[in-house]
Amino acid sequence: MTSWWTVERLAILDSEAASWIGTPFSANSCSKGFGVSCAKLCGALYEAAGFGDINVPDGQTSHARFNSASIITPFFDANPRFVSVHPQDRTPGDVLGFTIGKCVHHMGVLLGGGNFIHSCDHIGVVISTERDATWISRLSNVWRPRP
Repeated sequence: MTSWWTVERLAILDSEAASWIGTPFSANSCSKGFGVSCAKLCGALYEAAGFGDINVPDGQTSHARFNSASIITPFFDANPRFVSVHPQDRTPGDVLGFTIGKCVHHMGVLLGGGNFIHSCDHIGVVISTERDATWISRLSNVWRPRP
């Protein structure tokens, strides 16, 4: 499958990702340096790379605590701009969906070198390795922009 991501777009993604590191977590927010949720961070990164706003539904922190149904999975599965790929076939630029509790309640964007960026409650925006047992065991879904 041809990728929407080009070398230039991936370079923008990496640069934009670096500029968000250390931003505190804040549900339903998207303000670099002040607060961002995992969903809004993914949207901001995609927008900076030229994909446009993906407007992922937010509220994962409270939603994950009280619900057993994901709001992330149905959004991406029904979005014609994305295609679901097998987690083993992930490539830089893909959106990663992680199971927290009973379903996908967390997301990040895969960067190069086996790392991904995400925003976690009480931690903020960090880059983690996808090989970390905490994350690889929770990786459930991968979505890629259609070319």
